[in-house]
Amino acid sequence: MEYGHLHHVILEQRAGESYITFLYAMGLRESCMAQRSAGKDAPPLMRFATPVAATPQIALAFNQGDAPFIRANTAARDVRWSLFEFMKAHEQEDVRWHTIADDLRRNAALPLCAA
Repeated sequence: MEYGHLHHVILEQRAGESYITFLYAMGLRESCMAQRSAGKDAPPLMRFATPVAATPQIALAFNQGDAPFIRANTAARDVRWSLFEFMKAHEQEDVRWHTIADDLRRNAALPLCAA
């Protein structure tokens, strides 16, 4: 089994709207962070685009592990819920969607890797 982790959340512009895209890296988060601490580049990243629109503030909250903001902000809660619904619908197509969703749940209060 290959391990991977949600590396970072970015916004991509499509049709004049900002949509959440996940950057996924192979290997465990801890090894990724150790590589960065040693001055090495991040592992190759795969992009997983979603149809879920968001704001820069919401993407930043995911990246910083700002779970209190995501819970308290109605728009952020709606984005999170929409992301989970989308990932659940697609996890049979690609198991990495399940890993991304799991990382968002378990590590909601921890910062993601830097882009």
